[in-house]
This record gives sequence, C-alpha cells and structure tokens, in this order.
Amino acid sequence: MSTKTKQPEAGNAGGAPQSSPKNPETVLIAVVQSIEDKIEYYQKKQELIKRFHSLENSSNVLADQMAAMAKEKEEDVFLSDQFKLTLTVKNGYSSEREIMTFRNSEILSELLAFMQVKITAKMDQVALEITN
Repeated sequence: MSTKTKQPEAGNAGGAPQSSPKNPETVLIAVVQSIEDKIEYYQKKQELIKRFHSLENSSNVLADQMAAMAKEKEEDVFLSDQFKLTLTVKNGYSSEREIMTFRNSEILSELLAFMQVKITAKMDQVALEITN
C-alpha cells in the first residue's frame, strides 16, 4: 500500500485549477500593509499600557494618602492642618480664583475612596483592552 496521495497531473480535467503567479508588487504591498497593521496594533497596546501605569500610580498615591488620613479620621479632627482640597475656577488667562476649601478629613477620605473606586474601574477596563 502506498501512503502517498495522488496528485492531479498538469492539464488533467479532474485537477484543481492552477493559480496564476502572484505579482511581486502586490505581494510587497500586502506585506507592507501587514507590517503597518502590526505596528499600529502594538503602538495602541503600548499607549494602553502607559495609561494603565498612570492610573496605577494615581491609585497608589490615593491609597497612601487615605492611610495617612485614616489617622486624622480616628482622632476626629474636624479641620485638618495636614490635608486640604481647594476648588478653584479659572479667572482670565492664567489666574485662578479659589471658590471653596475642604479641610475635613472625613469628607476628604470619602472623596478619595470614591476616586479610588473610579480609578480601579478604569484600570480594569484598560487591562481588558490590553489583553484583547
């Protein structure tokens, strides 16, 4: 018994039609396009990774500050000397006007916890985009 498969002979009516030789220019264009697509893909992944690391850094900073605020929160400090949040509005080209300042560590802790949740959700979304 032979294990070779039977190949159709050239000009055989039962054989598969022969394809014409590909134009080298067409092949080159396809290769260049494929490379450009891969470069674009990896650049997008790189940008997503940078965004993820930026979010991760922000999350770490918030976690550190939340830990420091927890001490003041335990001491029931109403107006913190160490922490404050200032809300400003742009007033003209380069100047800003202060609207309000928060110094209550309990309010600030809640705000930071809220921000932490939002940042973590965004990190999860970006991580999913990176893996896809």
